[in-house]
Amino acid sequence: MTSKQQIMFSPLTKYPIGSLREMTALSVPLMLSALSGALMMFFDRFILAHYSISAMNAAVTAGMSVLVFQILVIGVASIAEVYVGQHYGAKEYNKVAAPVWQMIWFSLACSLILIPIAQLIPEAFIPERFHTEGAPYFKILLSFSALVGMNAALCAFFIGQGKVKLITYVVILGNIINIIADIILIFGVSSWLEPMGTKGAAIATIISQIFQCCVLFFAFLNKNNRSQFSTHIIKFDFYYFWQCFKIGFPNALGHMIEFAAWSIQLHLLSMASVYHITVATIGQSIFGLVAFTTEGLQKAIIAIASNLIGAKHYAPIKRVFRSAFSLHLIIALLIVTPLALHPEWFLNDFLTAEKDPYMIQMVFTYAKVAAYWIFLYFIFDGIVWICAGFLTAHKDTVFILCTNAFNAWFFALLPTYWFIVVKHNTPDKAWAMIVIYGFVNMLCFAWRLRSKLKQNIIHPSKSIVH
Repeated sequence: MTSKQQIMFSPLTKYPIGSLREMTALSVPLMLSALSGALMMFFDRFILAHYSISAMNAAVTAGMSVLVFQILVIGVASIAEVYVGQHYGAKEYNKVAAPVWQMIWFSLACSLILIPIAQLIPEAFIPERFHTEGAPYFKILLSFSALVGMNAALCAFFIGQGKVKLITYVVILGNIINIIADIILIFGVSSWLEPMGTKGAAIATIISQIFQCCVLFFAFLNKNNRSQFSTHIIKFDFYYFWQCFKIGFPNALGHMIEFAAWSIQLHLLSMASVYHITVATIGQSIFGLVAFTTEGLQKAIIAIASNLIGAKHYAPIKRVFRSAFSLHLIIALLIVTPLALHPEWFLNDFLTAEKDPYMIQMVFTYAKVAAYWIFLYFIFDGIVWICAGFLTAHKDTVFILCTNAFNAWFFALLPTYWFIVVKHNTPDKAWAMIVIYGFVNMLCFAWRLRSKLKQNIIHPSKSIVH
């Protein structure tokens, strides 16, 4: 690399490029950002579990159906991070804000489709036993889906530059607001506010999302950003709109099809028995509490890899992968292992509202076994997210679409139907099916990334900076 190229490169941190310290410095704040959504869902479920097990199961099932649609909005909107990172790495500061604005418009436009779906046919996406409590939750969250897309686009502006402290602070405050609103709205206030159950949980989430979106938007438009990055120029730019959509849509569609499989899986488990759906919802809640780490890690990988590609600085990319893999294993050992060994830390609290001792015993027994499967799935799924981060930075999103979709349906959903619904296996076996899917998915993504690196695909002629 020439000295001129070095001058044109804008490092994201003060640490050596691609080092474990750089990966940690970027990932940890982004993990806290990803923790925002995870904590909102976790506390919704956790607090609803104290309200009633039925309300928790309804919220989880309806919430997964909402995510089927929202993941498409988030997946496309967050791709702005790739362009922000590449333009920032190339010091083309006047181009940094344009993709962010286009994804804000995209998020708002999605409301034209999602609001009618939310208001007209919510019952079509929720099992019949959860219609009463699940429909209000579904309606409210899906109607305000533009917020999650706008938050993703605004976060991309800061993440692509390696500026993640603001996001961390906003996430912490947003979740404090969500928890307080959850308690008030779910349980109500005597002689002042009636308990709202799942509807209250959904409203609390929206209040928190509005707060986060407003703070990030005002920061995006502050004087310094207007001066350096022209964030005040809000015109529609078809080129960037189409580029973000073209690159982000396959990846987002793949996740949408994958989440549709998970949503249908919950429907199947609700058909099997109340024990199956309860073990699944508690397991998902625990997994969601740790899965934010892989999402944050992937965003850091995209930021670093996009920055390197934008600067045509390709040598450290393998080092970035090694650092990401090492950090993932460290997280698994420090955070996930204790949860797998001592799931009772959470199980007791999730079952406080249940009065049937047999129900408590059955769920507790199966959920403890499921915790070990969840640990294995976290390992495999984290490696998938790491590989997908590199592939996304290099626009290999069609592979992500096809692989996620195929594997989720054929290695998770179909086995669940056969072994749980047809053969009537125990509730913990559903998580065993998910582990098989995770392992197969990991092999596919690892093979793809390895072949890309071996063929030296990542080189200057493949840069997507314009």
